Amino acid sequence: MFKISEHISYDVMPYEIPLPGRCPIEFHGMRVVMIGKPILKALVEDVKKWFGEDSGSSFLWHLGHHGGVGVAKEIERSYGFRRIENYFATLRIRGITLGWFVIDSIEIIEGTDVIKIILRMSDNWECKLAGKNADKPQSHFVRGVLSGFTSYILKKEVIAKEVKCIAMGDPYCEFLIVTFL
Repeated sequence: MFKISEHISYDVMPYEIPLPGRCPIEFHGMRVVMIGKPILKALVEDVKKWFGEDSGSSFLWHLGHHGGVGVAKEIERSYGFRRIENYFATLRIRGITLGWFVIDSIEIIEGTDVIKIILRMSDNWECKLAGKNADKPQSHFVRGVLSGFTSYILKKEVIAKEVKCIAMGDPYCEFLIVTFL
């Protein structure tokens, strides 16, 4: 037997679970669906198990890439930014708010024929799930998000490469994004 009111009470549980103040949860006008660590960990591990390590990682990257393009399109539609710095500042806020990652620093080097982006992040959910004993970088979904996001902004396909990873014991994840103009 349970009762729904301000709190949901179960007669078999010794505590009450407060309902969120607003449902569905929204952030910047978009619905947010929260998925906890146990589900995320199971999803990532199962994708790699079902498809194999390499194919599973590629699948996660492609999902992230598609999502990154979608995020960049939505930011462009909402804010009309023209400068790459503004896009990444907005991605930083979203990353923190949604619990994806914290972009600690970003360096954008624009040359006459190349754009080089060095992005450092902490609390990357994907690498945190992998632990600290990996022999190679573990950010496939997030790396895909960065690749798709940056590709859309620059209107040119780019690939983010993870050169440091907290899952390998590094103090942060570092991504290198380079494109020739």
